[in-house]
Amino acid sequence: ADPRRLDSEMIRDGMLLVAGRLQRNGGGPALPLDDRKALRPGDLVNPPTVGGGFELPERLRNGRSIYQPVIRSYFHKSADVLELFDTPSPNHIVGHRDTTVVPTQSLFLLNSPFVRDRAAELAQRILNDATSISDEQRLQQLWLIALGKPIEEPHRKAALAWLSSAEKRQKAWARLCHSVLASNEFLFRR
Repeated sequence: ADPRRLDSEMIRDGMLLVAGRLQRNGGGPALPLDDRKALRPGDLVNPPTVGGGFELPERLRNGRSIYQPVIRSYFHKSADVLELFDTPSPNHIVGHRDTTVVPTQSLFLLNSPFVRDRAAELAQRILNDATSISDEQRLQQLWLIALGKPIEEPHRKAALAWLSSAEKRQKAWARLCHSVLASNEFLFRR
């Protein structure tokens, strides 16, 4: 079958999942009714940010994309994973999703604080879960967690060379995890 890129919700949820941050429980009101008055035009809605110092509960910040609040009368101030990877507008009826491949998607994957933070959390998870194993075993674990398959020899050699040349171990693992999360193997299903 031809490879197909994951939907925007799957990309976001997948990054949260491999980083160990996805809150799987959902349901309930997206925003309590008394807190909606704190929304102003320009507040982000996906993921939601609310003016006036209101802090969203973790179940909303790291909850599944399907449970994220969508308030149609507000626009987005900046791009996020849901907007850039072709989430349909909630203001229109859409029978088919467009799938685009544009440079802003790659730039988002390279520069987004969301992706960098998930990569750092994934690196921390790999380093914490396996304190007494070799880097080769950690690489195997990383590929199984993030890509669902064993690491191939060329990738293993390149990753080991990168890790051995890096000065700061934690930072090297975070960058390696970042490259895995931004890879086509993570973004496309075959």
